[in-house]
Amino acid sequence: MPSLPPCCRLQLKALAILSLYTFVVMLFVSNDSPLASINNHVDSAIFFMSGKAWANGLIPYVDFSDSKGPLLWFIEMVGYWISPTDYHGVWVLSVIVMTLTFYVCWLTAMQVLCRPRLSLCVAMTMAIPYFLGFSFLETRAETWCNLPVAYGIYLVVRLIKQKSNGYVPSLTVTQGAMLGVSVMACLLIKWSIAAMMMSLCLAVLLLSLKSGKKLLVSLAAFIGGAVILALPVMAYLICVGAFVPFWQEYFMATSTTVGVGESFDAVGFYLNQARRIYHSPISMMTILLALPGSYMLFRRNGWIKWLLPLCCCIFFAIGSFRNHWLYYLQASLSFAELGLIWIAMVWSYKAMPVANIVFYGLCTAIGVIYLHTLYPIYHTDRDFVDVDSIDRTLNGYFSGDNMPTILCYECLDVGIGMKVEALPANKYWFKQNGAHEEMKKGQYNALKSRRADIVYTFTTEHDSLIRSYGYSKIHEAADSIPLGKVRVYIKSPNP
Repeated sequence: MPSLPPCCRLQLKALAILSLYTFVVMLFVSNDSPLASINNHVDSAIFFMSGKAWANGLIPYVDFSDSKGPLLWFIEMVGYWISPTDYHGVWVLSVIVMTLTFYVCWLTAMQVLCRPRLSLCVAMTMAIPYFLGFSFLETRAETWCNLPVAYGIYLVVRLIKQKSNGYVPSLTVTQGAMLGVSVMACLLIKWSIAAMMMSLCLAVLLLSLKSGKKLLVSLAAFIGGAVILALPVMAYLICVGAFVPFWQEYFMATSTTVGVGESFDAVGFYLNQARRIYHSPISMMTILLALPGSYMLFRRNGWIKWLLPLCCCIFFAIGSFRNHWLYYLQASLSFAELGLIWIAMVWSYKAMPVANIVFYGLCTAIGVIYLHTLYPIYHTDRDFVDVDSIDRTLNGYFSGDNMPTILCYECLDVGIGMKVEALPANKYWFKQNGAHEEMKKGQYNALKSRRADIVYTFTTEHDSLIRSYGYSKIHEAADSIPLGKVRVYIKSPNP
């Protein structure tokens, strides 16, 4: 059997090292890991419920809906198939995706540094912004988009290096197709990130304008890659009669339910966003790595030096638009690598022994894990619902094969009912941020018609209403948390 070429052996070795590194870090950092509690989930609980509903025959955007795309729910559905009563399956998938993300970061660093060991240090250091930057708390839509964004940055860096070395910048067919897949993946997970990705696509287009026929081939490959991913999704939605609801819920409704309201002062809002970033040290560090770093890395390359900083600014601008939450900016975390590459380029030109790499990797892993547990909001149950305890109570009522339905009345889904494999009681089984009247009415109708087997809420004002429709309270939290004091009800046999 012929041996692999040296470059392939090098890549496999880097991938193996980064796989082990990601596994160790995410075992302690991810709230989906086997070592973590199931209590501290909000957005990820909603995504998992959507994947579980789809896996059990419910139709997306018809029987259940949220402001996210079908690819996200498909990922969560695969996680549910792996492990149906906890988040461990999602953790396995996130380890794979983040391993590939770190690997793409290594490839990007190699384009500039041409030093495998130093590039490994850069890739491993990216754990700091990825797992600490912009209020990282749980596996969100942005987490799954880190890989396609990192790949887009890699292609831009690769084209810039081609131009710097005197070649005509161009993409291969595979690279063009993979860029198309990357953009479409973002579009089918969270469409605003796909809008951000278009800045990287424009940078790729500008850099490869002089490649002649290769540009046309790359464009065809880009379209082909996007279509290959989109076609089965669109075909499914059309076949089950969900395409129109998909368009209305994912694109139209999301643009009205997510935001800061009708009154919007752009200048004041972005100044407030800058203040929030300033008070988050790791987020501030990420900004400083991304913006100055992306400029300094190619500062001697004429107009090209502005491409990546402009792309970075577009990511920040779209991610912050009408949104207070810093985690919307997590899609821009991959730009921090550019600053790390520049620091590595300035910092060391000496050979790096293997022992130094091992020591550096251990220090980085320990540092990320320590910092992640240092902030009181991370990995503490006191700010979250005791889902585990509530599910043990629910097990006494729902222990058969039938999967109960659940309604999160006028509140977010925090994962209650995980152990009894509860399914959404209606399309809007939880209250989205900025919910419109149809969503609120849908919740009330589900309560009134007693469609839900389990109902929970976080305020006392709904207690008499819920009881009036034949529900009995089985749990009331002793202590209040930031969301409120959870109260859980089940449907009485005789209302």
